[in-house]
Amino acid sequence: MKRIILTATVLTSISFGALAQQKVGFPKYMYSKDGCSKTYFEKARKLNKIMGFSLGGAGLIASSFMPFSALFVIGGLGSAAETGYTYIEESEDKNKKIMAPRVRYPLARQYFDITNTLELTKIVHNSDSGDLSDIIPMYFDSLTNSKKAKSQYKECKSLARLEGISRGELKQIEQKLTEFLIEIEKSSADGGLSPIETAKKSYANCLLEIEVDDTYPIADLLLLKNELETTNLLSWRFKSSIRLFKYIAKKAKQQNKNLDAATFFKIIKDLDADGQICSNTKRPLNRKNLAKEVILKLE
Repeated sequence: MKRIILTATVLTSISFGALAQQKVGFPKYMYSKDGCSKTYFEKARKLNKIMGFSLGGAGLIASSFMPFSALFVIGGLGSAAETGYTYIEESEDKNKKIMAPRVRYPLARQYFDITNTLELTKIVHNSDSGDLSDIIPMYFDSLTNSKKAKSQYKECKSLARLEGISRGELKQIEQKLTEFLIEIEKSSADGGLSPIETAKKSYANCLLEIEVDDTYPIADLLLLKNELETTNLLSWRFKSSIRLFKYIAKKAKQQNKNLDAATFFKIIKDLDADGQICSNTKRPLNRKNLAKEVILKLE
């Protein structure tokens, strides 16, 4: 129990340091001047545009001979695909020309993922990022480890539901776990808890007690996410980077190698700095080949 309390305390202390980083987030543009991110973004945009035209055209052509009942469905899909890739034209705000499209097609998405990861790596290794340089890798690792605790997590939720806690209340506790832990301790000190408050405290403690390989993945995941929400980072771009990390970590595991997030960001930083991954500007490394390069650098 002491170790659990210590874990919660450490994470909570980190949280207060992160509060000062509220303005930290991805840059306004999709890429920065240094490194390979511009090459990857341009590759992603080009592929996305081609796929948008192809799917849009195919949808509109198909709608011309499909049965009447499917005409509006296929035609609508074609129109959506045709407009999904669209970028701001010359007459629009110049700064919006390098924004990501509303629809990102699968083949192009891998290059958007790499672009976003390169930009997030710069944030992780930026001296101005403060505690976030540690929090971001910790959060990535907790996402991976939390899968191992899925059954324990479900058991905690089931017990809480039997105690009369609604799904909405469970979600509130998870979303604001740091604040809940502080408030519940204050309430305990002020003279006891009601039955429902006791049940909520039990649920929070249940989450803190879930242990996998000497880590507390669920508690880490919820507490760290709580702190990241004080920043401007949690967007589709952040999720995009997580997707790439999970893919490469999975490929590394298949070769009996372990890849933690701190190592991942260090390798990505080095690959970006030497320009190896985008030396061919027309054909920068795709996700599969980038994974090979990262795994080669693992000891």
